Amino acid sequence: MNDPAMFKWYIFTNILMGIMPGLYWEKRGTRLGASMGLAIVILIGTVNSFLPTNMWAIASPYFTVGNNPWFYVVGVVAIFFACRTLWVYHRLPEKPKTINGKRTIW
Repeated sequence: MNDPAMFKWYIFTNILMGIMPGLYWEKRGTRLGASMGLAIVILIGTVNSFLPTNMWAIASPYFTVGNNPWFYVVGVVAIFFACRTLWVYHRLPEKPKTINGKRTIW
């Protein structure tokens, strides 16, 4: 794979990470296995991936605003979903204090 194709696969994982956890947590309907800290890290990582001065634009001219504006359109969508992940987590019921009679550690 040449340079732009390789970086497309790398950024695809960041897109998935920005979009999918909130949808998954919403479908599951529980905070178990999730945390507000994780949701914040997902948001920060997603925003960082789509800044005009991100590591992708530095590594390849393919990801500059002038060469590929759709990259940034997808970035806006991914950032929206990363923000939505915080909202979804906040709306989920609180984690139980015990599971099967044992205190939860998270």
